Amino acid sequence: MYIFCAALIKIILSIPTDIFELIVIFAVIPPAKLNFKPRIVPVSENQSSMEQTDIVSIQWRSQFIFADELFITSLFENKFDKSWEDAVPVWLQAKRALLNNNLSEAGPFIQKLYSLFEMDCTQINMAALQLELKNPASALRILEFSGEKPKKHWEYYFNKSLAFIDLGEYRLALMSLKKLANLEETNVKVAFCYAKIYQQLGYYYKAGEYLELTARLAPNYSPCWYLLGMTQSKLGRLPEAYSSFDQAQKIRPQQFGLWYNKGNVLLRMAKYEQALTCYRHALGLNPGYAMAWNNLGIAFTRLGRNFEALQSYRRALSFNPRLHEAVLNCGLIFETMGKLEKALEYYKRFLQIAPDDFSKQKSCIAARVDKLRQ
Repeated sequence: MYIFCAALIKIILSIPTDIFELIVIFAVIPPAKLNFKPRIVPVSENQSSMEQTDIVSIQWRSQFIFADELFITSLFENKFDKSWEDAVPVWLQAKRALLNNNLSEAGPFIQKLYSLFEMDCTQINMAALQLELKNPASALRILEFSGEKPKKHWEYYFNKSLAFIDLGEYRLALMSLKKLANLEETNVKVAFCYAKIYQQLGYYYKAGEYLELTARLAPNYSPCWYLLGMTQSKLGRLPEAYSSFDQAQKIRPQQFGLWYNKGNVLLRMAKYEQALTCYRHALGLNPGYAMAWNNLGIAFTRLGRNFEALQSYRRALSFNPRLHEAVLNCGLIFETMGKLEKALEYYKRFLQIAPDDFSKQKSCIAARVDKLRQ
């Protein structure tokens, strides 16, 4: 009966083929069964453990709704069944642009759908668009005033959580995300979002647990390995942090932050030659990153190569003259070299520009200045 009706509609209205396919999907599957849930499928060791739609979805920070059947169901549930022929072509164009990772092209179509049909799918996608455009307050307003129907979709709570994260309201973000407790063990984006919130709140052990879960669900998702490395580093689990950064680097070898943080771990592990290699690679990708020049200098200092260390510190200051760590390190190098006047010059500068959270170092350097003057 459902297929017969759909075929009849096609004959009467001469519907384009791609639109007709959506209606057949709706006709064959009754609305009650159109509940979208992310599904993890077993694949070979060399493949990602995610479906293609999930792989595309994870490329976006926010969560758009992609499912055709969900969109069609939403139209009918909101009594827009008389206007579906206007909505579906725009939906297809919006979805195609999103799948191609083209936000500038998708934006106008999403906005047009939202203005024509304020329903759960379009409200959630409009909020997602605002999040991608870095307008979290607008996204939150759309979600909070969208009524009850969108709240049956997990994307609603996920995007609301992201909006709170962007606004720095991490506890509210956590409260919103906890509405999705049934998805936290299977949905990559939910697990990763939990991890980011817990890290921001300083709960690093909890963040690490969710990052390890995310890595199991999406082993080729580089940002997860990167954040896991950062979390393990904060917990002092340096060999594990190194391994996580290494894994992220294999996936995205041209990301300078990975090389820089990998170098930091090696520096803390007293593997100075390897740290030099990482810092040099990072600087090859981003030559103007002052902290990488500073830390390169630290590695040289630990190896007793003071002249190269001084060159690195001064290179750091050429990019950021107020980098107090590099100013202090220049002073220490000059004192080691016996050039006390130059050391005093840099120490005084450090005392002027160092922030309050360097109070211990400032106290030590002030005492050192007094001693050198004597």
